[in-house]
Amino acid sequence: MDFSFTDEQMLLADSLTECLKRNFTQEDFNKAYENEEFPMDAWKALADNGFLAIGAPEEFGGTPADLVTQTLVAYLINKYGGPLAGFYTLGMTTLRDLHEFGSDEHKKLIVEQYLKGGTPFALGMSEPNAGSDVAGLQTSYVHDGDNVIINGSKHYNTIANQVDYILLLAKDAAVENVYQAVTMFILPADTPGVEITTLPKLGGKNPLHICEIFLKDVVLPKSMILGAEHAGFKQSMKNFEIERIASVAGSLAVAENAFEDAAAYANQRVQYGRPIGENQLIQEKIFEMKMNVELMRSYLFRVAWMKDQDMDVRVDHALLKYFMVQTCQKVVDDAVQVLGGLGLVGNHRVMKYYCECRSSRIGAGSDQVMIFSTAPQILKQFK
Repeated sequence: MDFSFTDEQMLLADSLTECLKRNFTQEDFNKAYENEEFPMDAWKALADNGFLAIGAPEEFGGTPADLVTQTLVAYLINKYGGPLAGFYTLGMTTLRDLHEFGSDEHKKLIVEQYLKGGTPFALGMSEPNAGSDVAGLQTSYVHDGDNVIINGSKHYNTIANQVDYILLLAKDAAVENVYQAVTMFILPADTPGVEITTLPKLGGKNPLHICEIFLKDVVLPKSMILGAEHAGFKQSMKNFEIERIASVAGSLAVAENAFEDAAAYANQRVQYGRPIGENQLIQEKIFEMKMNVELMRSYLFRVAWMKDQDMDVRVDHALLKYFMVQTCQKVVDDAVQVLGGLGLVGNHRVMKYYCECRSSRIGAGSDQVMIFSTAPQILKQFK
C-alpha cells in the first residue's frame, strides 16, 4: 500500500512551507502570544497565495482537494504557522458543512470573504450542561414569522470574539425530543443580543481566545438556518470525523517540533564535560520521541486516506484522536524534561506546546468520550 505523497502534493508542501517561513517568523510567533493578537497579516498572505482555497467550493474560486491533501496543509500550517492553524482547522471543518448543507446565498456570503483572508466560523456548540452530551443542550429558539428568537448561552468557544460568523446549535422549544429539535444556524457575531466574553486560558496569553457566548432575545432570519431545520444533530455528527482529523494534524506538528527542539538541545547542552545527548537516559527519550512522531504521522495520513476512500472511519477517527493527543502530550513532556529549565522558564515554544497539547485532550471530544463512544462499536465487531 503506497502512502507516499504525489509530486503535486510535495510541490504544494514546499510552496506552503516557504510562504509560512517568509510571512511568519519566530519573532512573529512570540509577538502573537505576547500581544494575544491573531496574526492577520500572515493569514492574509496564505489567502493571497491561494492556500485557503484548497478544498473550498470550486464555484467560488476554491481548489478541489482530497482530505489527505487538506490534512497535509493543516499539518504544515501547524508546524510553521502556529496560531494560524486555529483558523485553518476551523475553516477546514466548517467549510465542509457550508458546502454540504448551505444554500448558494450562504456560500457566497461566507466563502468569498474567507478565501480573501476573512475569518472562518466559530463553533457555538458546547454549553455549561451540554458539551459531549448533546441531550443536555439548553439554548433554544421559538418561531416568530420569518424569524426565530434565540435565547441561551455557549461556552468554551474558540475564537468566537475574533470571527464574523458563529455556527450555532439551538433546539426548537416546541419539539420535545432534543435529537429531533436541534437546528444549525449561521449567526453573525455582531447580531444585537449577542454578548461575547473571553475566558482565561491555561498557560496565560494566547492569540486564540476561548469565549462564552450569551444570547438574549436574538432575532435571526430563518434564511440563516444551515441545512434542514431539526437536522442539526445529524449534521453536527458529520463534523466530528473531519474536525478530529484536522485537529490532530496539529498534534503531529507540535510533537515533531518539540522533538526537534529537544534533539537539537541535547547536542548543544554540555554538562559534566560532554553533550547531554551522549547520556543513555537522554538517548532513550530521543529514541522514543522519534518513534512516536513517526507512528503519529503514519496513523494520521492513513485515516485521512481511508476517509478519502469512503471507508468507515467511525472507530478509527476516535482511536486516532485518542492516540494522537495522548502521544503528543508524552512527546512534549519528554521534550520539557530534556530542555530542563529552558522548558519551564522564559519564552520557549515548548512551554506553549505543553499547555496546548493538554487542552487538545479535551477539545473535539475528550479522551473519555472517545473511549465510551467507541469501545461498544469495537466489541460489536466480535459478536
